[in-house]
Order: sequence, then structure tokens, then C-alpha cells
Amino acid sequence: MFKKPYTETLKNDIKTRVFEPTILESDLKWHKDEKCRYIQICSGNNWKIQIENKLPFTLVEGKTYFVNSKKWHRLIKGNDKLIIKIKEV
Repeated sequence: MFKKPYTETLKNDIKTRVFEPTILESDLKWHKDEKCRYIQICSGNNWKIQIENKLPFTLVEGKTYFVNSKKWHRLIKGNDKLIIKIKEV
């Protein structure tokens, strides 16, 4: 069985995911999500996201990003713990 590279809690349809700084880069796989989603960055230093056919860019604390369900994407490990909130649409 595939082990997820994060821990997750759910409250009021908002998922909170925590990626620990000890995660292996190889555990962060390219993937597509079943639903489109908004991702808010709560904390994390120097984490990046790469969306298919685009260069990776740094995720900014406090900013919200839209990720389309039809696009391949992956996280790139930063320097510390990454905490994100996810709202599927």
C-alpha cells in the first residue's frame, strides 16, 4: 500500500496537510487530483510546486493557489515543515 507523504485532518470541508521536513524528496510524486482545488500556504520555507509544462515556482506563505484536476503537478521539498489548507471545488 502507498504511504502518503503527509498527515491530514479534515474540518468543515477543509483539508489541512502537513509535510514534515524529514520527508524524502523521492516521496513527492507527480500526480493529478480528482477535483480542482485551492491550496492556501499556511507555513513553509522554500517549498515549490511544479505544474506540467511549467518551471517550478516558490510557494509563498499566506498565498492561495488554484490547481486544476487535469494537470500533472508535484511538490518540491523546502527547508522546513509545510502546512497547507485545501478546499476542493
